[in-house]
Amino acid sequence: MDIQHRILEAAARVFAEGGFRGATTRRIAQEAGVNEITLFRHFGSKERLLLAAIAVVDRVPREATLPARPRDPRAELLTWVRHEMDHLLDRRSLICACMAEISEHPELVPPATTRSPRSGPCATTWPRCRRRASPRRRSIPARPRPC
Repeated sequence: MDIQHRILEAAARVFAEGGFRGATTRRIAQEAGVNEITLFRHFGSKERLLLAAIAVVDRVPREATLPARPRDPRAELLTWVRHEMDHLLDRRSLICACMAEISEHPELVPPATTRSPRSGPCATTWPRCRRRASPRRRSIPARPRPC
């Protein structure tokens, strides 16, 4: 395993455990078994390192794919969903860390699509969703809503 790969794995692991603030470059370097200067030589900054680590984790090849021409759509889809759920569950601590940090560091979560949410059928509801999700509003609901 090359140095860059070790650093990225360590960064993803440390970020998942401690979030952005808890993921110090010193700790990441210790986990990867390298000097802290090596991190900056390869990635330039902590932000770029964490973005690269998240991107690498997201690019892990998935085992299951859906066939172009299904033979048994129900079984094939079920297998695919199980593999996708396993993929998400394996990365749940990293996903939770990203979700917790999104209001302070939105750049850590890469866009899911290149298509703008302001185009298409959701164009009129997007601004309302953004206002509701704004970190400035601190309203606490009286009762929690059931999931």
